Formats: sequence, structure tokens, C-alpha cells
Amino acid sequence: NDNTGFKFSVLPNPKECSAPFFLTTFGKMFKERDITRDDSVSYIIYSNKGRGEVLINEKWEPLDEGSLVYFPPTSIKNYRPVGEENWETIFFVFNGKNVVSTLGNNIFIADEDFSFVPELLEKLRSRYNDADFKEYAFSKLYYLILILARSILKSGI
Repeated sequence: NDNTGFKFSVLPNPKECSAPFFLTTFGKMFKERDITRDDSVSYIIYSNKGRGEVLINEKWEPLDEGSLVYFPPTSIKNYRPVGEENWETIFFVFNGKNVVSTLGNNIFIADEDFSFVPELLEKLRSRYNDADFKEYAFSKLYYLILILARSILKSGI
């Protein structure tokens, strides 16, 4: 955690790693920068304030405030801020045996009503800091991520 944002890393146990979805990292960037990542996890990036762009099929696509992008585990994650305003993002990094079968293997942008994402982040953050974190409370987070994934699917993408 610093003045550019914060992130929390989750170390799921082997039982959780066999779940359909499991969260590995989440957080917020107050001033997003140009990013290129080639890793084997899935990302959901929510544009909380300002605007960015996402590279999809060799074309830069806008990611407006309130929209989000899904990056499947096999994709190159390439995104950047646009304009003079700081681009503030909320991110969820996750994996699981059903990610691709549920969300697909293509990058997509969704611009439905995802206004619940900042509240979801705060719920995750408060549970992460909960005294019961290692014993019980944090396991409920995977269900919240599943709800987020289902919301994306219901948006008609």
C-alpha cells in the first residue's frame, strides 16, 4: 500500500485452489499506468474514475468510467490511461478450474451497471483485515467474485 494504490494478496489453500473460482489478488490503483502482463491468471479491471484503453485484437478499445474488462488467463493484459485525468482502477486477479468455461477465453469489455464494484472492493478489504481471516471469513470472498462473474455474463456478452 502506498500513494499510488493498494493491493492485497491472497494465499489460497489447496482446497480453495480446486474451487471453480479463487481470488489471488485485489486492490485499487489511484493512478493507473501503461501495463503489459503475460501471465496465466484472469483479471477483471474496473474503471472507477477517468478513462483508459485496452488492446483487443491489435486495436485499442476505450474503457470508460464505470466499465470493466475481463482478461482470460491465456491473454496478454495490455491497458493504459487516456487523457489528462488520473485513471483510477479496481482490480481482481483470480483463477480456478471453471474460469474459462464460465467467462470464456476472449478479452471483453462490459459497460452495464457495475456500480457495485467499489462496494465489493471495500467488503473484500474489510474481510481481509478481519481477525477471522485465516480461519473462516475470507473464504466467503470467492462467492462474491462468482457473483461478479455472473453479473458480467448476464450483461449479454
